[in-house]
Amino acid sequence: MALLEVQNLSKTYRDEETETLALKNVNLSIEEGEFVAIMGPSGSGKSTLLHILGLLDEPTSGTYRFKNRDTREYSRTDLARIRNREIGFVFQAFNLLAKSTTLDNVLLPLYYSEVNDSLWQERAEKSIASVELSHRMHYKTSKLSGGEKQRVAIARALVNNPPIIFADEPTGNLDSRSGQAVMEIIQRLNEEKGHTVILITHEFYTAEHAQRIIKIRDGEIASDEKVAHRQRATAFKK
Repeated sequence: MALLEVQNLSKTYRDEETETLALKNVNLSIEEGEFVAIMGPSGSGKSTLLHILGLLDEPTSGTYRFKNRDTREYSRTDLARIRNREIGFVFQAFNLLAKSTTLDNVLLPLYYSEVNDSLWQERAEKSIASVELSHRMHYKTSKLSGGEKQRVAIARALVNNPPIIFADEPTGNLDSRSGQAVMEIIQRLNEEKGHTVILITHEFYTAEHAQRIIKIRDGEIASDEKVAHRQRATAFKK
């Protein structure tokens, strides 16, 4: 049984004068525990697909089944609860509160969770330690490097221990070493912790860290193949 499955999925954006077809008749399924990269050039529809799979947007037509249930059956409250409990998001722009500390940023999702507040501090500290940033716990994120900011974003995505991680161009604003550090964490989350990972990227090298690459062109799936020779990220010293 697929964890995520879309059938004949299309998305059209409309304004007063024009219609833009972002996705056209997309069919795919992702199994629990997979690490899938969705790649394509700017404007190909890959980020639109991520937003739909992450329940941040809705398709214009077609069906999307999340854990074997049609997403049209979920209420807004249900969808918000799923995003908080089941999904962690990591974005290219980090989306951190610059004037707040690493710890405060990572604590944020817990305010909207059903986790007892007596456990928040422990959970946040554990999540920060998992990305090797305990020494930056009380730093304001405006003082961190780009790679450190992205690791804070990953820690925030992990703090509710969601089974699914969506990473939208997570290395796009980073230098090569920082990018490797981020990819090492993401690979470890998949292989050691069992998280399902959906990675959006326009870089083939980054996509090759996954087990499977889905290529999108002009809103349609151009190919869907297993990765024969995976890249291994080894930025951290063991």
